[in-house]
Amino acid sequence: MRGDRKGQYVDGILKLVGASSEDAAIVLILLRSDAADGHPRIGELTVSTGKVTLLPYDPASGEDLQMVEGLAGWSRTYGERHIYVQKQSKKALSGTVEWHDVFLEVDSEQPVDVSQCDGVNCGQPSLSADGHWLVFVKTKAE
Repeated sequence: MRGDRKGQYVDGILKLVGASSEDAAIVLILLRSDAADGHPRIGELTVSTGKVTLLPYDPASGEDLQMVEGLAGWSRTYGERHIYVQKQSKKALSGTVEWHDVFLEVDSEQPVDVSQCDGVNCGQPSLSADGHWLVFVKTKAE
């Protein structure tokens, strides 16, 4: 970790999952694995110090594995709303073009492609606490 007045850098973080509901200064994170199984680890990052505390993980536990895979993915359910990232493709003169779009499914209605990225990748979706705003990252077209 490097620190300065502008911010901090913590090596190995793959994803910031979310802030703690008990302490906003602690963020749940997904860390790159150094283990042979290749599964990411889950930890807590104390924002003010940059200290990472690994959470217990049993690679033989199906529940633990499912939790890690769920956090690693971008599929989330918020009450009756389900958001997820799905690979899309289309034929082009240069061959098949593939990208990811963000979909929203409310109750059991037909999912809606909310990103409509058409050839560029979209991902990292997140829904606001009130359920009215869905944000995602769209990459630049090459």
